[in-house]
Amino acid sequence: MAGTEHTFEYIVVACTSRGRVGYRKLGNESYRVRVEPSNLTEANRLTLAEIFNRPTWKQVGDDYEFRFSTVVSSKEERDSALKLALDALGKEAREINPDLKPRILALVEGKESSTETTQRMVVTIEFRK
Repeated sequence: MAGTEHTFEYIVVACTSRGRVGYRKLGNESYRVRVEPSNLTEANRLTLAEIFNRPTWKQVGDDYEFRFSTVVSSKEERDSALKLALDALGKEAREINPDLKPRILALVEGKESSTETTQRMVVTIEFRK
């Protein structure tokens, strides 16, 4: 997954027959989440455009790019955007990147929601105080 700037810094999270999902760290705590549809029939484009809606998500065709993308400002927002993308692309024939960090892998596999992760992190932080 190259991205608009052709950085090849995106971590591909998963691929399905409908497309692939990835993200990259931009700096500080901000991330860009990118969804690249595998095909874009008119019906599929309209369905995905409803899910990945403006102004939060850039649309396929913006900047001549074949993708939906959004910038978020925290790990929790990244996880929410990844979950939305994964749900939109479906679970059939999902290929999962085996090199993912445990937190992202659990999210992709549907074993934990980002809210549960956040709650566990808060408890851990409070315990360390």
